[in-house]
Amino acid sequence: MALDLTSTVPANSSRLFSSRAEALRQPIGRIKFEKHNSHGYYLNSLFDPTLILYDENYSTVNNYHLLETIKYLENTRDILDNVEQIIEIGCGHGEFVQYLIDQQYKAFGFDPVLTESSEFLFNQFWSPKLESHLGISAEKHTLYVLRCVLPHIPNPFDFLKTIFNHNPLSKVLIEFQSREAILEKKMWTQLSHDHVNLFSSNDFEEQFKLIASGSFSSGEWKFVLISGNEKPSIEHQIDSSTYDLQSLFAQRDLDISDLIQSNKDLVIYGAAGKGIVFAYSINDLVEKSLYAYDDIDSKHGLYMECSGVQVLSRTRFKSLIQSEVVLVVMNPAHLTHLIDTYNPKTPIYIIGQGFLNDK
Repeated sequence: MALDLTSTVPANSSRLFSSRAEALRQPIGRIKFEKHNSHGYYLNSLFDPTLILYDENYSTVNNYHLLETIKYLENTRDILDNVEQIIEIGCGHGEFVQYLIDQQYKAFGFDPVLTESSEFLFNQFWSPKLESHLGISAEKHTLYVLRCVLPHIPNPFDFLKTIFNHNPLSKVLIEFQSREAILEKKMWTQLSHDHVNLFSSNDFEEQFKLIASGSFSSGEWKFVLISGNEKPSIEHQIDSSTYDLQSLFAQRDLDISDLIQSNKDLVIYGAAGKGIVFAYSINDLVEKSLYAYDDIDSKHGLYMECSGVQVLSRTRFKSLIQSEVVLVVMNPAHLTHLIDTYNPKTPIYIIGQGFLNDK
């Protein structure tokens, strides 16, 4: 069953631009989620792959996510046991691959957003044919890593089958933002066009052999380690989470209404996917000024996709959060870091939860 409510969002939610005019010219996508009858996960039935752009504006740097991945791997070392090589599909700029190499693992990465290829990193989409062409053996015990990659891939279970058919000895480590956490924390900004799939750990357990699973980043993220022993497909019935997803749009309207009524300038904390979706949703509705900030220095001064909201410098941000603005936090998992690092004196509004302190 598809949700009967559609919404427009930026077609891509990971791109930043050097000019506001260019940011405003970017394509718009539509979202409408339905449950896959055979595999259980939710997908955007209005996803348009022709709108997806992996170019020099695509921002993949996320030091927080990288550190969280390293942390759970250090606490779950058996994930890497008996692994002869590691291949990261969608490696960004190769930060995690470099970490693995530093830990003495044989590792490779594939991603079209890489500016150039190197000995271990390849600026192309992964495929079995490319892997074979590069001389990477498919007869070794290989761990494939997909960190926030499978949510972007249409027909994701077919993609996993491609990996296992290519290398029957392989295991796949998958990270994804949990559907349950999105619902529990009312994170409507996670409903984006380029995140075409919404997963739960159970979706993988029903289809493949589940070797290990867990959560990280305050439960927002889940990981599963699977092998290719595929299970028969299960016919899924409509359940309450279909309607719960629709309730996120009501939360969106409530958050936007609260912030407009505050009658103050707004500063978005987090200029990644959630921030880009939020900025687009509220930009044309507010009469006050709208700014954004991100801890990653390389984003400062750039403009967010479709809304054209500029990402502030650290100096400007520190000045604003001591004044009469509302600081809008995209992800509650980052709240402690925000307070400890910047000690804001202004009211804080958490998306999905409301004001942390009095307006």
